[in-house]
Amino acid sequence: MADRETMILLKEEELKEFLESMKYQYGQNYMDYEEVRGRVEFMENVIKLLKEGKI
Repeated sequence: MADRETMILLKEEELKEFLESMKYQYGQNYMDYEEVRGRVEFMENVIKLLKEGKI
């Protein structure tokens, strides 16, 4: 169980760092870019599946 929780925390931190990086790279409108939205959606889905215990 601790391994899953650790993995979730790591993925959440990875998402946070990615968002900060994209904000720096693209500016305030970073979510206007399809590739950014796609990656964020994917990362959020991975976190959701981890929390549900499906992966």
